[in-house]
Amino acid sequence: MKIRLATNSDKRGIHEAHMTSIQKLCSKDYTEEQIQAWGHREYLEERRTDTIKSGSCWVVEDAGMIYGFGEMGIKDNEPYVFGLYFMPEATGKGLAKEIVRLMELKAKEWGKDKITLQSTITSLNFYKKMGFMMVNENGCAVVRGVRIPCLDMEKELP
Repeated sequence: MKIRLATNSDKRGIHEAHMTSIQKLCSKDYTEEQIQAWGHREYLEERRTDTIKSGSCWVVEDAGMIYGFGEMGIKDNEPYVFGLYFMPEATGKGLAKEIVRLMELKAKEWGKDKITLQSTITSLNFYKKMGFMMVNENGCAVVRGVRIPCLDMEKELP
């Protein structure tokens, strides 16, 4: 498996990896209702266009198949991780750590010294190991009318 910058032709594969990750990995930390709303969304062609264009969306690929992705953009004038999701086959290989390092380099390239994100319950320990600190443990996203608990985190960059 290799990490590379995403292209527009990766959008469907990114979506499929995203939904599979939620369905298979996040299901241990979220209810069936939450997984149905969050992990069974339809593919939208226009999604990720801006981050792909800005060079801040990376994919994990093997033999033409997308197994995961990391996506960062600017939100509230700070680099913000919009997604870091992997299929089970791509976990435990250091790929997520490498994508976070690429995000940190991109944030520095943008002249920023902090990255923010909303972590899933599932990914909390990973982000802590990567140096992110929780700033709000009562965050949430609302997907198709269903509340998805998450944790607001940030990391100051050296």
